[in-house]
Amino acid sequence: MRILLEGGRVLDPARKLDKVCDVLIEEGKIVEVGPGLAKKFLPRHPAPGTAVFSAKGLWVLPGIIDIHVHLREPGREKDETIKSGTRAAAMGGVTTVLCMPNTDPAIDTAERVKWVRNKAEKDAAVRVLVAGAVSKSQKGVELAPIGGMAEAGAAAFSDDGKPVATAQLMRRALEYTKRFGLPVIDHCEETTLSEGGSMNEGAVSFRLGLNGIPRAAETITALRDIELARLTGGRVHLAHVSCGETVEAVRRAKKAGINVTAEACPHHFALTEEDMPDYDPNFKMNPPLRTKADVEAIRQGFADGTLDAIATDHAPHSPEKKALPFQDAPFGVIGLETLVPLSLDLVRRKVVSPLRWAELVSAGPAAVLGLKDRGTLKPGSDADISIIAPEGELVYEKSESRSKNSPFLGRKLKGKAVATVVGGRFVMEAGRLV
Repeated sequence: MRILLEGGRVLDPARKLDKVCDVLIEEGKIVEVGPGLAKKFLPRHPAPGTAVFSAKGLWVLPGIIDIHVHLREPGREKDETIKSGTRAAAMGGVTTVLCMPNTDPAIDTAERVKWVRNKAEKDAAVRVLVAGAVSKSQKGVELAPIGGMAEAGAAAFSDDGKPVATAQLMRRALEYTKRFGLPVIDHCEETTLSEGGSMNEGAVSFRLGLNGIPRAAETITALRDIELARLTGGRVHLAHVSCGETVEAVRRAKKAGINVTAEACPHHFALTEEDMPDYDPNFKMNPPLRTKADVEAIRQGFADGTLDAIATDHAPHSPEKKALPFQDAPFGVIGLETLVPLSLDLVRRKVVSPLRWAELVSAGPAAVLGLKDRGTLKPGSDADISIIAPEGELVYEKSESRSKNSPFLGRKLKGKAVATVVGGRFVMEAGRLV
């Protein structure tokens, strides 16, 4: 199948391209990007086997890569499956997801990495990369067999859902993963400070009578990880940055030449603790919603290059679990289908340019994981493409996810994915899965 995307605004941050162009795809690869391709290849009528998609008025960018997604399979299929989670990804314009290892059992062996990859080959609507656990059973005691998992195709390592438990374990993980050129992704949380907390520590938690989680719980661990990256030369990636102090720590580390990258989630720069309806578990996530000052710090981190990627931390939980009282309900919200409209608010606020936004959702995540053939539209790269209507209206009333725990359900949002192409094939078009 040959596909011609005609007349869209092409945003390719890897080549600093922001121009109205056509994009030609053949056999799952980008063949050519440039103006006038429709006249060159389709002088009168499309040749047999050629599909023409009019992208006029739309943005065409390298496929969105979400490097922080919980697909829950194996073991927690009531919350999510590889099939349902990747269908949600396709609806949201996401072409690649990195799934976290906090499944049941944890993805902590080469065999389990292979199992998820094989299951994804059969069930997934988009590409699935696998993060292996840092520690056995994610217990934070003994290093998992990182070498075997790397050879089995693990793309990164993390104990996400939990922090890497000790400095010594983190040091060993960074030293070991350095051999494979793969990052350790850490959920930064000093649990002796956060234990028993359910939202940001501050005036709102005091008013609601809820135990709070201080910003220091995140920043202390982030500083630990940065120093260990300095010591080892390993690659550390800080997940879901939520507060200004952590943004500043990453900024200083990058200026010092330390091998650190970081992401932030749409809910952490779209909402504050003050936006939460009293005791609504769909606003409960870890790290929690912070303050207006923290939101501004994250936005500035995107603007000045401190933060490398936007990631959702898509964390599905069944309605029964989220129906528990606030302090007992699990942390986490879904986010794959709202990534585009929420993150486009950065463009509308003139925090970042459209090209920088495309970098944050495509080229930036690709660089974190070292993906050479994704995050760009250069000829020869994978034909993974997200087609976006920046002014389109999304009424978020239903989800392809098995869970519905989003603070944005029922809202009208601006900006949406209108088509998702994976490997030269449409998997979503005109708001419908193909």
